[in-house]
Amino acid sequence: DFHYEFQDQVKDGLVCDFHAEVTPPLPGLSQALEVLATNVGMVAGARVQFLNRIGRPALRVRPAKPDDPACVAQTMAELIKATREPIEKAIRAAA
Repeated sequence: DFHYEFQDQVKDGLVCDFHAEVTPPLPGLSQALEVLATNVGMVAGARVQFLNRIGRPALRVRPAKPDDPACVAQTMAELIKATREPIEKAIRAAA
C-alpha cells in the first residue's frame, strides 16, 4: 500500500506524509526515497525528511504553520507535486 496522508504527531503536530506499507519490503525503494528527499529538499518552505522504517519507508514534511489549514493543504499539494512522479518510477523500478 502506497499513500499520502496527514498525521497528527505528538512532537511535531500535523505533518504531511507519504509512506509505503509493503511486505516484503521492495528492494531499493528506501534508498530511492532517501535520494528523492535529498533531491527535492524543500516544499512550501519546509524540509522533506526521509524516514527509514523497515517495510514502511516514508517521506515527511512538517508544515511551517501546522495549525493553519491553508498552509497544511499547500504543503501537502506541493509534496505530492514534487514527489509523485519520482515515487511512481521508484516503485516500478523496485517491483
